[in-house]
Amino acid sequence: MKLIKRNVAMYFRLMGQQVKVLLEYKIDLLIMSLSSIFTCTLGLIFLGVIFEKIPQINGWSLDQMLLIYGMVTFSEGLASLLFEGVWSLPFSINSGGLDKYLLRPLSMTLQVISSKIGVNGLGNIVIGLVIVGYSLNNTGIDWTTGKVITFLLIFLFVSIISASINLAANSISFWYKNAGISLPVSINGFHEFGKYPINIYNHAIQLILIFVLPYAFIGFIPASFLFEKTIWKYFWFLCPIVSIYCIWSSLFLFKAGLKRYESAGN
Repeated sequence: MKLIKRNVAMYFRLMGQQVKVLLEYKIDLLIMSLSSIFTCTLGLIFLGVIFEKIPQINGWSLDQMLLIYGMVTFSEGLASLLFEGVWSLPFSINSGGLDKYLLRPLSMTLQVISSKIGVNGLGNIVIGLVIVGYSLNNTGIDWTTGKVITFLLIFLFVSIISASINLAANSISFWYKNAGISLPVSINGFHEFGKYPINIYNHAIQLILIFVLPYAFIGFIPASFLFEKTIWKYFWFLCPIVSIYCIWSSLFLFKAGLKRYESAGN
């Protein structure tokens, strides 16, 4: 328990230093935040164009799909804001930059995830929460105490899943050094599929979004629970289990990859 408290305290100290660096460039901070909002807005416009022609997609209305879209956007934003350092991992591996982390008496995972702060995540967090709030306000959900508590708990787990997938994707760079961030970015691109109901895809993509890259548990499964969508509504209880599995598997990949690290020039 003491080790956990120490690591948490150290994480906030390291992130505090990153915030100080960012505040030196306030215009950059504003531009990056606005750029992420602009990107999300384009996605919303795309959804709006689709629903101008058809009222529903596989039984999902626009307001219901917005909940999925908003939760995935929020989770990506929070993962970017708090754990952006994982995207520096491929460069650190190729350049030998991990050497400096190995010399410090701190957890390697802690040092990597806190090595950078994703300002663009702020925009995603804000617009994600706005979209979720709009969807919940316009879908007429029959709220109960149990449903409120369950949804809030699920909301805590979705960002863990997203951040863990990012760490796992970037840890693959230990095996494929020359790929840079192209492979992690390609894997992360699957989160775009997670912004829509997975039952609109073929079975192969559904299996990937459930078992391989479980983005379905970030937006689709929680939304199915709230809107009581057929059999999918019963899968909500797997969200904490999936988040724990994602944490374990991402840390396993990172630690296994770290054993292969050879520093620069080797």
